[in-house]
Amino acid sequence: MNIWQNNPNCQVYSCQEQYPERVTIKDAEGNQRKAIRKKNYEVFFIVTPMHILSLRNDNTRNRNACKLNGWATLHAIEKVKHGIQDEESVTIQMRQFSADIQPWVLNLRMRNNMSKECVQNLTKTLKD
Repeated sequence: MNIWQNNPNCQVYSCQEQYPERVTIKDAEGNQRKAIRKKNYEVFFIVTPMHILSLRNDNTRNRNACKLNGWATLHAIEKVKHGIQDEESVTIQMRQFSADIQPWVLNLRMRNNMSKECVQNLTKTLKD
C-alpha cells in the first residue's frame, strides 16, 4: 500500500465495497429460497492517471499487503453516481464489452465525506 499512498499521482480511498452475495435462506415454514444479501468488504479504492483499482486487505496483521479485487482503465467507466440521500455512497459502472458478461459495478461507501472528493478527483482525471 505504501507504493500507492506515497505516489503523488494516485489517490487512495479507504472504503467499503458492497457486494451482492447469493444465499439460501429458510422461511418460517421451513421452505428454502434463494435471496441476495449485500455483504461489505473493507477495500482500498485507488485512482491512478490511467486505471482504477480495488484492493482488499484480508490480513489484519499486515496492512501493507492487499489482494487485487478488480481493476479497469478509466476509459472503461460508463457512469459515476454519487448518492443524494446517502452522501457516503458512490457507484461506478463499467461499460459492457460482451453480451455474455455483466459489466462490473462498484458500490462503494466512503467515510468522512470522502465520496465527494473521490468523485471530483475521478472526473478531473477522466477529463485530463
